[in-house]
Amino acid sequence: MSGRPEILYPLFAALDTLAGVGPKTAKTFAQMEVEKPRDLLFTLPYSGIDRRHRASIQGVDLPAVVTVEVEVGRHLPAARTAVSQAGQPSRARKLPSIHSSRSGRRSSAEAAALAITRWVTPAVSG
Repeated sequence: MSGRPEILYPLFAALDTLAGVGPKTAKTFAQMEVEKPRDLLFTLPYSGIDRRHRASIQGVDLPAVVTVEVEVGRHLPAARTAVSQAGQPSRARKLPSIHSSRSGRRSSAEAAALAITRWVTPAVSG
């Protein structure tokens, strides 16, 4: 007896035989040279995003995408902001650079924490 086992027949059928795959999706897969369900088994991902819950951003290997949960304590909306034709504020202020006291350079975790703090922390005057 030669040939493939009958249980493998669906792997060599057309893509549109799969539930949820119509002509439009099959055409998109064809652009990726995926013509049969079998081809999907050999299409490996080239990247991924780790979205596991973390208690802290310390220890994250940067650069990386990190999903964090923040609580904004207070928000002070701008009195009036001029908007350019591109939809962006016409003037942006540069935040001052802050360095660690150890060597004058900050670690990647400190840089990430500082960037997030600057992004989510509203300016509060004393």
